[in-house]
Amino acid sequence: MNLEIKLGSDPEKAFGVLNALAQILDYSISEVGEIADSPKAPAQEKHRLNPENFIFLEAAKRGNHEYPDLRISMHNLGRSYVGDTSRLDLVLKDTAGTNDGVPYLGKINYQQGMDLLLASSYTPLNLRLFADFLREVREGAYYEDRRVFDARGRIITSERLKVIDDEMTGVRDSYRGRWFSDRYQQREDGMYVSFYKINQDGKPELITEKLDEDTLMKDRIPGIDINSWIKNPTAQGLPRKNTKKGDLYLWHPGNGSVARFDASSDKVGLSCGRGPRFSYSAFGVQFCAEGAHFEN
Repeated sequence: MNLEIKLGSDPEKAFGVLNALAQILDYSISEVGEIADSPKAPAQEKHRLNPENFIFLEAAKRGNHEYPDLRISMHNLGRSYVGDTSRLDLVLKDTAGTNDGVPYLGKINYQQGMDLLLASSYTPLNLRLFADFLREVREGAYYEDRRVFDARGRIITSERLKVIDDEMTGVRDSYRGRWFSDRYQQREDGMYVSFYKINQDGKPELITEKLDEDTLMKDRIPGIDINSWIKNPTAQGLPRKNTKKGDLYLWHPGNGSVARFDASSDKVGLSCGRGPRFSYSAFGVQFCAEGAHFEN
Protein backbone atom coordinates (compact mmCIF):
# COMPACT_ATOMS: atom_id res chain seq x y z
CA MET A 1 0.00 0.00 0.00
CA ASN A 2 1.40 3.44 -0.98
CA LEU A 3 0.40 6.35 1.23
CA GLU A 4 1.14 10.04 0.68
CA ILE A 5 0.73 12.37 3.65
CA LYS A 6 1.57 16.09 3.81
CA LEU A 7 2.70 16.99 7.32
CA GLY A 8 4.07 20.52 7.04
CA SER A 9 7.56 21.81 7.72
CA ASP A 10 8.22 20.42 11.22
CA PRO A 11 10.15 17.13 10.67
CA GLU A 12 10.09 16.04 14.33
CA LYS A 13 6.34 16.47 14.55
CA ALA A 14 5.95 14.67 11.22
CA PHE A 15 7.89 11.65 12.47
CA GLY A 16 5.80 11.54 15.63
CA VAL A 17 2.59 11.53 13.61
CA LEU A 18 3.91 8.76 11.36
CA ASN A 19 4.91 6.65 14.34
CA ALA A 20 1.47 7.02 15.90
CA LEU A 21 -0.16 6.04 12.60
CA ALA A 22 2.19 3.08 12.24
CA GLN A 23 1.15 1.70 15.65
CA ILE A 24 -2.51 1.82 14.63
CA LEU A 25 -1.79 0.07 11.33
CA ASP A 26 0.73 -2.36 12.87
CA TYR A 27 3.57 -1.11 10.68
CA SER A 28 7.08 -0.14 11.74
CA ILE A 29 8.91 3.02 10.77
CA SER A 30 12.57 3.84 11.41
CA GLU A 31 14.54 7.02 10.90
CA VAL A 32 17.36 7.13 8.37
CA GLY A 33 20.07 9.60 9.33
CA GLU A 34 19.66 12.65 11.54
CA ILE A 35 16.71 14.96 11.15
CA ALA A 36 17.81 18.17 9.46
CA ASP A 37 18.37 21.06 11.87
CA SER A 38 17.42 18.86 14.85
CA PRO A 39 19.60 18.60 17.98
CA LYS A 40 18.42 15.08 18.63
CA ALA A 41 20.29 12.02 17.33
CA PRO A 42 18.21 9.49 15.38
CA ALA A 43 16.51 6.73 17.36
CA GLN A 44 18.32 3.40 17.08
CA GLU A 45 16.41 0.76 15.14
CA LYS A 46 15.77 -2.39 17.13
CA HIS A 47 17.40 -5.50 15.70
CA ARG A 48 14.79 -8.01 14.64
CA LEU A 49 15.61 -11.72 14.73
CA ASN A 50 14.34 -14.37 12.36
CA PRO A 51 12.83 -17.12 14.59
CA GLU A 52 13.51 -19.71 11.89
CA ASN A 53 17.24 -19.34 12.64
CA PHE A 54 16.91 -20.24 16.33
CA ILE A 55 16.45 -23.60 18.06
CA PHE A 56 14.09 -23.86 21.00
CA LEU A 57 15.33 -25.62 24.15
CA GLU A 58 12.70 -26.33 26.78
CA ALA A 59 13.13 -25.07 30.34
CA ALA A 60 15.18 -27.58 32.35
CA LYS A 61 17.97 -28.03 34.84
CA ARG A 62 21.19 -28.03 32.84
CA GLY A 63 24.24 -28.87 34.87
CA ASN A 64 23.95 -27.19 38.27
CA HIS A 65 21.49 -24.51 37.16
CA GLU A 66 17.83 -24.08 36.25
CA TYR A 67 17.20 -22.47 32.87
CA PRO A 68 14.01 -21.00 31.39
CA ASP A 69 12.91 -21.77 27.83
CA LEU A 70 15.79 -20.88 25.54
CA ARG A 71 16.18 -19.76 21.93
CA ILE A 72 19.70 -20.45 20.70
CA SER A 73 21.02 -19.17 17.40
CA MET A 74 21.93 -21.77 14.80
CA HIS A 75 24.67 -19.43 13.57
CA ASN A 76 27.37 -17.14 14.85
CA LEU A 77 26.45 -13.50 15.45
CA GLY A 78 25.95 -11.50 12.25
CA ARG A 79 26.34 -7.74 11.78
CA SER A 80 22.60 -7.26 11.22
CA TYR A 81 21.88 -8.61 14.73
CA VAL A 82 24.31 -6.32 16.56
CA GLY A 83 22.86 -3.65 18.84
CA ASP A 84 24.39 -0.39 20.05
CA THR A 85 28.10 -1.13 20.37
CA SER A 86 29.42 2.41 19.90
CA ARG A 87 31.21 2.32 23.26
CA LEU A 88 33.25 -0.72 22.18
CA ASP A 89 35.21 1.18 19.52
CA LEU A 90 35.09 -1.73 17.05
CA VAL A 91 34.84 -1.67 13.27
CA LEU A 92 32.29 -4.37 12.54
CA LYS A 93 31.58 -6.19 9.32
CA ASP A 94 30.66 -9.71 8.31
CA THR A 95 33.84 -11.53 7.32
CA ALA A 96 32.52 -15.06 6.74
CA GLY A 97 29.39 -17.01 5.84
CA THR A 98 27.89 -20.35 6.81
CA ASN A 99 27.27 -23.25 4.47
CA ASP A 100 23.60 -22.17 4.27
CA GLY A 101 24.50 -18.63 3.25
CA VAL A 102 24.21 -16.71 6.53
CA PRO A 103 26.91 -14.02 6.98
CA TYR A 104 28.56 -13.52 10.36
CA LEU A 105 31.18 -11.48 12.19
CA GLY A 106 34.69 -12.86 12.41
CA LYS A 107 38.09 -11.46 13.36
CA ILE A 108 36.94 -11.03 16.96
CA ASN A 109 38.82 -12.36 19.95
CA TYR A 110 37.19 -13.88 23.02
CA GLN A 111 36.65 -10.65 24.95
CA GLN A 112 35.37 -8.77 21.92
CA GLY A 113 32.86 -11.55 21.32
CA MET A 114 31.57 -11.42 24.89
CA ASP A 115 31.36 -7.60 24.83
CA LEU A 116 29.47 -7.59 21.52
CA LEU A 117 26.84 -10.01 22.76
CA LEU A 118 26.25 -8.30 26.08
CA ALA A 119 26.05 -4.87 24.44
CA SER A 120 23.47 -6.29 22.01
CA SER A 121 21.30 -7.67 24.86
CA TYR A 122 22.17 -11.32 24.18
CA THR A 123 23.65 -13.96 26.46
CA PRO A 124 26.93 -15.59 25.42
CA LEU A 125 26.53 -19.34 25.04
CA ASN A 126 28.28 -21.46 27.67
CA LEU A 127 29.76 -24.87 26.93
CA ARG A 128 27.03 -26.82 28.74
CA LEU A 129 24.34 -25.13 26.65
CA PHE A 130 26.34 -25.79 23.49
CA ALA A 131 26.57 -29.51 24.34
CA ASP A 132 22.78 -29.62 24.82
CA PHE A 133 22.25 -27.58 21.64
CA LEU A 134 24.54 -29.82 19.58
CA ARG A 135 22.78 -32.93 20.89
CA GLU A 136 19.42 -31.44 19.88
CA VAL A 137 20.72 -30.72 16.38
CA ARG A 138 22.30 -34.13 15.83
CA GLU A 139 19.39 -36.15 17.21
CA GLY A 140 16.93 -34.15 15.11
CA ALA A 141 19.11 -34.65 12.04
CA TYR A 142 19.71 -38.39 12.31
CA TYR A 143 16.87 -39.89 14.43
CA GLU A 144 13.60 -40.24 12.54
CA ASP A 145 11.38 -39.99 15.63
CA ARG A 146 13.13 -36.92 17.09
CA ARG A 147 11.46 -33.53 16.60
CA VAL A 148 13.30 -30.25 17.00
CA PHE A 149 11.52 -26.88 16.97
CA ASP A 150 12.50 -23.36 15.98
CA ALA A 151 11.74 -20.24 18.02
CA ARG A 152 8.30 -19.99 16.42
CA GLY A 153 7.40 -23.54 17.46
CA ARG A 154 7.66 -25.06 13.99
CA ILE A 155 9.41 -28.37 13.31
CA ILE A 156 12.86 -28.00 11.72
CA THR A 157 13.45 -30.51 8.93
CA SER A 158 16.14 -33.12 9.35
CA GLU A 159 17.72 -31.88 6.12
CA ARG A 160 18.25 -28.41 7.57
CA LEU A 161 19.57 -29.80 10.85
CA LYS A 162 22.14 -31.84 8.91
CA VAL A 163 23.34 -28.62 7.27
CA ILE A 164 23.63 -26.93 10.68
CA ASP A 165 25.52 -29.94 12.08
CA ASP A 166 27.90 -29.90 9.11
CA GLU A 167 28.66 -26.23 9.69
CA MET A 168 29.78 -27.05 13.23
CA THR A 169 31.28 -30.54 12.93
CA GLY A 170 31.94 -31.27 9.26
CA VAL A 171 35.52 -32.19 8.36
CA ARG A 172 35.89 -30.20 5.13
CA ASP A 173 37.57 -27.18 3.59
CA SER A 174 37.05 -23.79 5.18
CA TYR A 175 38.25 -23.43 8.75
CA ARG A 176 35.50 -22.04 11.04
CA GLY A 177 34.70 -21.89 14.73
CA ARG A 178 32.97 -20.21 17.66
CA TRP A 179 33.73 -18.86 21.12
CA PHE A 180 31.89 -19.78 24.31
CA SER A 181 31.78 -17.79 27.54
CA ASP A 182 33.68 -20.35 29.67
CA ARG A 183 36.98 -19.12 31.12
CA TYR A 184 39.17 -21.27 33.36
CA GLN A 185 41.27 -20.35 36.39
CA GLN A 186 43.56 -22.44 38.57
CA ARG A 187 43.17 -21.83 42.31
CA GLU A 188 44.80 -23.46 45.31
CA ASP A 189 41.97 -25.95 45.71
CA GLY A 190 41.51 -26.81 42.04
CA MET A 191 40.38 -25.57 38.63
CA TYR A 192 37.45 -23.14 38.42
CA VAL A 193 35.32 -21.93 35.50
CA SER A 194 33.45 -18.67 35.01
CA PHE A 195 30.63 -18.53 32.47
CA TYR A 196 27.35 -16.80 31.68
CA LYS A 197 24.05 -18.50 32.42
CA ILE A 198 20.53 -17.26 31.70
CA ASN A 199 18.49 -16.58 34.81
CA GLN A 200 14.72 -16.99 35.12
CA ASP A 201 14.21 -13.40 33.90
CA GLY A 202 16.05 -14.21 30.68
CA LYS A 203 19.06 -12.09 31.66
CA PRO A 204 22.76 -13.03 31.61
CA GLU A 205 24.35 -13.85 34.95
CA LEU A 206 28.05 -14.51 35.47
CA ILE A 207 28.73 -17.67 37.49
CA THR A 208 32.01 -19.00 38.90
CA GLU A 209 32.21 -22.56 40.21
CA LYS A 210 34.67 -25.38 40.71
CA LEU A 211 35.02 -27.89 37.89
CA ASP A 212 33.19 -31.18 38.24
CA GLU A 213 35.54 -33.81 39.72
CA ASP A 214 34.65 -36.17 36.87
CA THR A 215 36.05 -33.80 34.21
CA LEU A 216 38.50 -35.38 31.77
CA MET A 217 41.68 -33.39 32.44
CA LYS A 218 43.86 -34.88 29.74
CA ASP A 219 44.32 -33.91 26.10
CA ARG A 220 43.02 -36.44 23.58
CA ILE A 221 44.64 -35.78 20.19
CA PRO A 222 42.68 -37.55 18.93
CA GLY A 223 40.23 -37.97 20.34
CA ILE A 224 36.88 -38.50 22.02
CA ASP A 225 33.55 -39.59 20.62
CA ILE A 226 31.40 -36.50 20.05
CA ASN A 227 28.10 -38.25 20.78
CA SER A 228 29.45 -39.84 23.96
CA TRP A 229 30.43 -36.34 25.13
CA ILE A 230 27.19 -34.46 24.35
CA LYS A 231 24.94 -37.21 25.71
CA ASN A 232 26.59 -37.14 29.13
CA PRO A 233 28.66 -33.98 29.72
CA THR A 234 29.73 -32.74 33.12
CA ALA A 235 27.80 -30.00 34.92
CA GLN A 236 29.93 -27.45 33.04
CA GLY A 237 29.60 -29.16 29.64
CA LEU A 238 33.05 -30.77 29.53
CA PRO A 239 33.75 -34.42 28.64
CA ARG A 240 33.73 -36.91 31.52
CA LYS A 241 36.60 -39.24 32.37
CA ASN A 242 34.71 -42.22 30.89
CA THR A 243 33.92 -40.49 27.56
CA LYS A 244 34.48 -42.95 24.73
CA LYS A 245 37.38 -42.55 22.33
CA GLY A 246 36.74 -41.10 18.90
CA ASP A 247 37.75 -38.48 16.33
CA LEU A 248 36.98 -35.22 18.18
CA TYR A 249 40.22 -33.55 19.27
CA LEU A 250 40.19 -32.38 22.89
CA TRP A 251 42.42 -29.89 24.69
CA HIS A 252 41.57 -29.88 28.40
CA PRO A 253 41.18 -26.68 30.52
CA GLY A 254 44.25 -24.78 31.65
CA ASN A 255 44.82 -21.69 33.77
CA GLY A 256 43.70 -18.56 31.90
CA SER A 257 42.32 -20.50 28.94
CA VAL A 258 38.85 -20.24 27.35
CA ALA A 259 36.47 -22.58 25.54
CA ARG A 260 36.02 -22.75 21.79
CA PHE A 261 34.92 -25.22 19.12
CA ASP A 262 36.29 -25.37 15.58
CA ALA A 263 36.44 -27.50 12.45
CA SER A 264 38.57 -27.66 9.31
CA SER A 265 39.64 -29.98 6.50
CA ASP A 266 41.59 -32.31 8.79
CA LYS A 267 39.87 -32.27 12.20
CA VAL A 268 37.16 -31.07 14.55
CA GLY A 269 38.20 -29.86 17.98
CA LEU A 270 36.93 -28.82 21.40
CA SER A 271 39.65 -26.56 22.73
CA CYS A 272 39.55 -25.51 26.39
CA GLY A 273 43.29 -25.15 26.85
CA ARG A 274 44.16 -22.14 24.74
CA GLY A 275 44.14 -18.39 25.33
CA PRO A 276 41.55 -15.70 24.50
CA ARG A 277 43.53 -13.55 22.02
CA PHE A 278 43.08 -15.65 18.89
CA SER A 279 41.05 -14.21 16.02
CA TYR A 280 40.32 -15.30 12.46
CA SER A 281 37.96 -14.17 9.71
CA ALA A 282 35.71 -17.25 10.04
CA PHE A 283 35.83 -17.47 13.83
CA GLY A 284 32.75 -15.96 15.50
CA VAL A 285 30.61 -16.22 18.60
CA GLN A 286 27.35 -18.09 19.22
CA PHE A 287 24.58 -16.74 21.43
CA CYS A 288 21.26 -17.15 23.18
CA ALA A 289 18.58 -14.64 22.19
CA GLU A 290 16.55 -14.29 25.37
CA GLY A 291 15.49 -10.68 25.79
CA ALA A 292 15.94 -9.82 22.11
CA HIS A 293 13.18 -8.97 19.64
CA PHE A 294 11.93 -11.59 17.20
CA GLU A 295 10.04 -10.95 13.99
CA ASN A 296 6.34 -11.73 14.09
